[in-house]
Amino acid sequence: MRPRPKSDGVHQGWGTALKSRWNALVVVATFVLTVVTQFLLPPPAGTDQAPEDTPVWRFGRFVLTLFVGLMLVPVRRWDRRPHTVSWFVAAAAAFVGCIAAFFTYVRYQESWTSKYDGRSVVIGSALTPHGQAYFTREPRPTPEQVLWEHAGKVDDVWTKESVDDRRLALAVAYILALPLFATAMICVVQAIGCQDRS
Repeated sequence: MRPRPKSDGVHQGWGTALKSRWNALVVVATFVLTVVTQFLLPPPAGTDQAPEDTPVWRFGRFVLTLFVGLMLVPVRRWDRRPHTVSWFVAAAAAFVGCIAAFFTYVRYQESWTSKYDGRSVVIGSALTPHGQAYFTREPRPTPEQVLWEHAGKVDDVWTKESVDDRRLALAVAYILALPLFATAMICVVQAIGCQDRS
């Protein structure tokens, strides 16, 4: 009878390797997220939560960590001087994409949110019956005035579906922008690194 192979060392080695690599991914993703969130704020959650407590921000951190892990494959595969031009082109394309994504996101965030009591609130696109009557009576009120007169109750003026649709669209745009910004940063670093290698 053959002795049973010992698997503890293999499993322990695999678990240790996974943990150390995951920790490295989390550090890189956190760095990228910290840099990005200096100018790209997550969409408001509709509550008094801080931005870093919102599900969108936490999910964005998870997505970014996985994306950084995926980017390590081409980074390790194409890491020589002949690959410099490819990384430079990728960095330039991601740079243009970052600019477009940033201004598109900011434009929609500014037009789809309003300030109330020191926080941003998502406003809807379709009015409730009360909202229609209110806008008929009032001569072009600003969203801030509407929210103050309704004690911040967005659902009184705009339909919940339209508010939720806009909140979801902002969240999707934010989540999709994060990998784009990470791509630009990684490609720039890789292009500089490839230039110095043989």
